[in-house]
Amino acid sequence: SPSSISIYKVGKYNDFPTWQSNALISGLSSKALIVVSFDKNKSAVERYRYDMGERIRSVQAVEGEVFLLEDGEEARLFKLIPD
Repeated sequence: SPSSISIYKVGKYNDFPTWQSNALISGLSSKALIVVSFDKNKSAVERYRYDMGERIRSVQAVEGEVFLLEDGEEARLFKLIPD
C-alpha cells in the first residue's frame, strides 16, 4: 500500500539525475521505494523498486535530495546517497 508520493526535481543538488520528473512512492506493505516514470501518453511505468526492509511511511524529494521516513515507534529518517 502506497503511503506518500513526491516528484523528483533537480534543485540545489542533483543526486539522482535519471529520476528527473519521476514519481517517488513510499510503500508500507511493500517495504519499498518505488520510482515511476511517465511515458509520452502519460502512462505510469515502474522503473525501479528498492527493497528497504522496513515499512516506509514517507518519501520527500527536496532540492534534488531524497529523504525516507520509516513507519513505527522506532522509525528512522534516511537521506539517500547516490553510488
